[in-house]
Amino acid sequence: MDRIEPRAGVATSALRRRLLSRPEVRYVEPDYVVAGSKLPNDPRFVEQYGLSNSAGHDINAPSGWDRRTNCSKVAVLDTGVDVDHPDVASNLWKNTKETPDNGKDHDDNGYVDDYFGVDILRGAGSGIDGDGHGTHVAGIVAGVGSNGIGVTGACWTGSVMSVKFMNLRGRGATSDAAEGIVAVARHAAFRI
Repeated sequence: MDRIEPRAGVATSALRRRLLSRPEVRYVEPDYVVAGSKLPNDPRFVEQYGLSNSAGHDINAPSGWDRRTNCSKVAVLDTGVDVDHPDVASNLWKNTKETPDNGKDHDDNGYVDDYFGVDILRGAGSGIDGDGHGTHVAGIVAGVGSNGIGVTGACWTGSVMSVKFMNLRGRGATSDAAEGIVAVARHAAFRI
């Protein structure tokens, strides 16, 4: 078996025809590059029905991960995000113009201590999750993948901004959600 590459300016199809015209050549085929599917080593990935399942009711995440495992900035409008969650913490967006937990609005955007995002309900803080739902959603979007912990997200790396507009019971007003969207849009560091 030999591997032959065409010279510059020679089409692969022309080289194939030329090689097949020789009596000692039985067949010619392209040399494709193959790769294994990129699957995470997270132990609970198999429980994530929506990412990959045999029924076909999923987003077929493994085929996407073969191409890309990161995503850009995503704002999660929900009950907040647990900033210490091991599958989410390293993918949280950080407002570098803000100093956390000192009671001041360093970036003059109208929100105090908005280091990981905004808490629309309080008007201060990063929108820490008291319910768990927002953290769950952030994990689906951008839970760190292949870290051997828990689950994985559709994006293994990314930048998730927490926007808390729902209370501990998972309830929130659409006007607060709209304010959250405006807060994200106004935040210059979060613009794409």
